[in-house]
Amino acid sequence: MATRLEFLPAVELFYQSFLVTGCRHVRTALQKTVEERRLPGEVQHVFEQLYRNLSVKGDDEGSLRRFSLSFGNIWANYFGSILKVALEEGNNVSDNLRELISDMRKAQLANQVERNRLLEIRMANFAPLFFLVLFMGINFRLNPEGSYEYYIRDSSGRDMLLNALLLLFGSLFMGMYLSRRKI
Repeated sequence: MATRLEFLPAVELFYQSFLVTGCRHVRTALQKTVEERRLPGEVQHVFEQLYRNLSVKGDDEGSLRRFSLSFGNIWANYFGSILKVALEEGNNVSDNLRELISDMRKAQLANQVERNRLLEIRMANFAPLFFLVLFMGINFRLNPEGSYEYYIRDSSGRDMLLNALLLLFGSLFMGMYLSRRKI
């Protein structure tokens, strides 16, 4: 997950280097990206390995495949495919890189929106339990005898607690239903 989040800034940095080098020299852009040492975390090592493999070995496709597999996400596959086209055909791929970055940003934003939605659902489903415990704690703290008499010994108090517990479980089950992943 961390490398997936760090991949977008790495691609953005490569894109900047690619634009500076004139949009034709992928190896030079990769060299500038690696030499700047601004890539986050493990991504730096993976890009260094890609640069070494592309510089030394003649198997560009195998190097790009290893690069894509080291990240293990679809965005790395797309990025590798774009680099492959740029290396083999010499085409200007700046538009493709810009679209990839745009798509990655949209996907990250959608992922963040989904996580926020799930967090809101979970908070809303645990709030009734919190308030029940809070109010009963206040009742027992302020008037222990009356609270015991009403909640435990009186049948209407027990019915109220039973109804509250049923609603709590219903709320929790509804929360689990709403927060499950939709495929």
